[in-house]
Amino acid sequence: MALLNTRSVNNKTFLLNDLILSKNMDFLFLTDVWQQTSDYSGLIELCPSGYSSLSQPRGSGRGGGLAVVFRDHLPCSSTTSGHFASFELQLIKVGRKDPFYCAVVYRPPGPNSSFLQEFSDFLSSTVKLSRLVIVGDFNIHVDDPSDLFAMNFSSLMDSFSFTQHVSGPTHTRGHTLDLVFTLSLNADSVCPEDVYISDHHCIFFNLSVSASPPPARRMVSSRFLNESTASNFSAAFDPPCSSDNDPDSLTSQFNEHCLSILDNICPVRTRSVPAVNPTPWFNDSLRSLKRQCRKIERLWKKTHLHVHLLHLKDLLTSFNSAVRDARVSYFSNLVSQSKGNPKVLFNTISSIVSPASPTASIHSVADCENFLSFFVDKVNKVRSSISPSALSPPLPTPTRPIILDSFAPVSLPELTKLVNSMKTSACPLHILPSSLFKSAFQSIGPSVLSIINASLVSGQVPAYFKNAVIHPLLKKPSLDPSLHSSFRPISKLPFISKILEKVVAKQLTAALDEHNIYDSFQSGFRRAHSTETALLRVSNDLLTHSDAGDCSVLVLLDLTAAFDTVDHHLLLERLRDWVGLSGSALEWFSSYLSERSFSVAVSKFRSSTTSLTHGVPQGSVLGPLLFLLYLLPLQHILSSFKGISYHLYADDIQLYISFKPHEMSKLQLLHTCLDSIKTWMVGAFFS
Repeated sequence: MALLNTRSVNNKTFLLNDLILSKNMDFLFLTDVWQQTSDYSGLIELCPSGYSSLSQPRGSGRGGGLAVVFRDHLPCSSTTSGHFASFELQLIKVGRKDPFYCAVVYRPPGPNSSFLQEFSDFLSSTVKLSRLVIVGDFNIHVDDPSDLFAMNFSSLMDSFSFTQHVSGPTHTRGHTLDLVFTLSLNADSVCPEDVYISDHHCIFFNLSVSASPPPARRMVSSRFLNESTASNFSAAFDPPCSSDNDPDSLTSQFNEHCLSILDNICPVRTRSVPAVNPTPWFNDSLRSLKRQCRKIERLWKKTHLHVHLLHLKDLLTSFNSAVRDARVSYFSNLVSQSKGNPKVLFNTISSIVSPASPTASIHSVADCENFLSFFVDKVNKVRSSISPSALSPPLPTPTRPIILDSFAPVSLPELTKLVNSMKTSACPLHILPSSLFKSAFQSIGPSVLSIINASLVSGQVPAYFKNAVIHPLLKKPSLDPSLHSSFRPISKLPFISKILEKVVAKQLTAALDEHNIYDSFQSGFRRAHSTETALLRVSNDLLTHSDAGDCSVLVLLDLTAAFDTVDHHLLLERLRDWVGLSGSALEWFSSYLSERSFSVAVSKFRSSTTSLTHGVPQGSVLGPLLFLLYLLPLQHILSSFKGISYHLYADDIQLYISFKPHEMSKLQLLHTCLDSIKTWMVGAFFS
């Protein structure tokens, strides 16, 4: 562990990053970070791969702020600690089964008569915490026996049985300001050291607690692909001859043939790899500059000549700037290469300015089974909570002409263009890795085309295409990653199944656009529609009415487990009656929805497989489109209430009504509309 008053991290991020790695730290406690509220860019920069951070910016004013950087394998979470006027405080919990606590403190310099009382109140609130470490910059001269304030502070800590471990000056001008206290924990090897980052020394210390050691390397079983793999595979691929047009048979023959070739040219091997990913922008020039810094640092410690110290500080400043420039160049190239791809741009910028979302804590097959049970039980509980007696009478079925009764076979050039436009993805169910699939498509294309067209013509989806691996994805970064309810199930499907879904989605979307089937006020998962178009429409309407002197009431509705509770029988009815599908096209969707299965898998752990009897797969190509079609009857309910406006984004519903101040009675119409929506929703997800 280490403690450092940084006097702003913003211009020292890469020096701190290097300090963490060079000292092989598990924890770095930072005070006086000068972080602005909601600005995480500096902390993201200083965290090496395999580390995360928790921060607490100062509420107002300049300076201050606290943060802790920790290894990812040591689970940490912020804990409520109260607010104190005389000092800043961040309390974190480390571990889950047998946790201990760390409190980071920063007391601004100068006299403060309320500090001792407030700190005593804080210590009293920690009595229930059996193991506690308190670190921070207290700006108290505990080394000065004539300082009455320091003596009273030391007596206070003694009365609560805390042990103080730092001795010697911790500031370039002398005095012991940065302190480490422990309660029921053993700290040793406490060493203040000038790391030339700020005017405070860094306090290094070891803490004896039981914790799993960080994985130095991890074992991975995979095929080793190189530049020649695609050409070797293409040369060895001989399309299997078959007169059978059954999609399942064609798929099995294709998979077995691909697997046998892969086993010959690149068999599965188990090897150890680094536990963390290397930094992509750390080049040879930076490594050379880093070695030079270490060389001059050793020279300074040997000679203690001031000229060598100045040289070292200049080199450290140059190293920090060089790393920053290399990182800027890396992300600039990434952004320029991703022009026209908003998703990549958003994810890239998000990785720079937003803290990374915690991942699901899965360390065994049992953890996967627990997630599987949670996802299944959640859907069952939602459906069982709906009383059949509460079902509303069905809406009148519209007279919809048939818009699509069969899917047209695709040509090889069309399929090649589609495959080239798809991004690669990882899935444990892949027979061919998606990158190899695309590289070798000139050879395997005819075989893939036979499978795709056989499925389109017969109206049958191969069983292999209907198996999904679920990856739990945190819904929001602010949610507790220790709770299963904080995650949504994202389906990972075989790459070839996504090709088939894209072919179907393209033909279905063309028919929907031609016959204007979509709800006009649905912005979710549609070309030329987005959260931005939804926001513009709703905000424009509300502002227009506000300019006219009207009052407005906006109601925001969200559905629980909307995608996961879709009833397959009702969805097929929607496709037939509300969309206008028939023949082999409708049979294809019936096959697509039937006999689906999924399992939960993270890293090398995987659960058992269970049937997917409800819902459309989140993460699939067709899932979002099918959900929009499932909600089609809702537009007839909403449009029947004149005076109420609405807008949809997938399962998010915005209802709003505007009226003159003396027309408050119109709110009753909104109540009636909400009742109608609720009644229909009960029936929409239950059959």
